[in-house]
Amino acid sequence: MTLILSGTDGLSDVDGTAATPALRGTDANTGIFFPAADTIAFAEGGAEVARFDSAANMGVGTNSPSTYADGFGPVLVTGTGNNFATVQGRTDGPSGAANGVSYGGSYATNAINGARMFLGAAGSGGQRGIITFNTKDLDDNSTQPLERMRIAADGTWMLNTTDVDAFIGSSTSQTGFSFRPGLAPRISLVNDFYINRSNGNGNIFEFRRNGSAVGTITVSAGATAYNTSSDYRLKEAIAPMTGALAKVALLKPCTYKWKADGSDGQGFIAHELAEVVPDCVTGEKDAVEEEQYEVTPAVKDEEGRVITEAVMGTRTVPVYQGVDVSFLVATLTAAIQELKAIVDTQAARITALESAP
Repeated sequence: MTLILSGTDGLSDVDGTAATPALRGTDANTGIFFPAADTIAFAEGGAEVARFDSAANMGVGTNSPSTYADGFGPVLVTGTGNNFATVQGRTDGPSGAANGVSYGGSYATNAINGARMFLGAAGSGGQRGIITFNTKDLDDNSTQPLERMRIAADGTWMLNTTDVDAFIGSSTSQTGFSFRPGLAPRISLVNDFYINRSNGNGNIFEFRRNGSAVGTITVSAGATAYNTSSDYRLKEAIAPMTGALAKVALLKPCTYKWKADGSDGQGFIAHELAEVVPDCVTGEKDAVEEEQYEVTPAVKDEEGRVITEAVMGTRTVPVYQGVDVSFLVATLTAAIQELKAIVDTQAARITALESAP
């Protein structure tokens, strides 16, 4: 063996092996060796533990860093047995998608078992700037983990869906949750939604506007109460209600059928009720708004990752009015009191007439 050590060439002409590394300290089987052209490897206890190959791929726990669970990524970090941790960071994955870094379970038969967290890289691909969480049956060695949750680049959080609007269609059967900053959270369920207060009676929901409480939902051992703020300390210019009986006379209670399923209903028409008791109604008659919708669905790979973004369009949709008939209680109560006063007056007159000689 020829050993060359010079200021120009450094240490050369020594390749070594995992058992006898070319560069080592006092531990004879731990150090650095050169198993192939343009390849650097690291050994511990006489066994290879990491290497950089000729394509600049790095592998930890493998001597084949160019072999990946799903065929892409310049960095592969694995462990042993069923506790593999895969780190992949190339940005030219399937169909040009930017694939960033993923952390996954063990892999076999070219598929990752268990679970994986995926960190999308910057770039122009469908995976840019997202985080996804994938899981699958540990006994399934033939398919990739399925995406269960993602956090999109704009902060949208989605559970069991990759489409923030998946739960607002009239015929959707998909279940899950989505939340996008600036939009209302969207939840689609097959069964009941359970909320439990575990420390006795009290609020289970509190509603706030600009930081101030405006209502609550409270529970007790046998009841649920829906409460709107009504404390006297929140009010001023308090005065008795008048003219309630005349208002009641203007109300137009009716029966109807719902267009959605033909079921029977009874109550009021929102804009008609608003003309008499506007506090009972939200929204405006015939209001509309513009909304985005999916013209062409996104193209996704077998793992549900977006390859081609969806084509979106804009359409005009109705904004329906709503009614809260609880605000009628005060009007109906005042009307009953006014009616009672009339009845009492008439009763007194009748008594007086009957008592007359």
